[in-house]
Amino acid sequence: MKKYVLSATYKGMTTTRPIFARNTFNAKVMASSMITTNHVSDRRFAKGEITLKDPEGKIAWKIPVEEDQPKK
Repeated sequence: MKKYVLSATYKGMTTTRPIFARNTFNAKVMASSMITTNHVSDRRFAKGEITLKDPEGKIAWKIPVEEDQPKK
């Protein structure tokens, strides 16, 4: 198993979670599940920039930050 790192950053605050997977595809599937599970309780996973880094520290997957919409 290889160690990947899932990070969610929003407004200067970061949450980081390790993911142990056989390959990048499996790590992305596991990351998707973690994001879905945590997006309600942790706003960083709902609106923040999300990155998944491989064991070498390279970005394997990135979701940009969701811009706040101005209130009408």
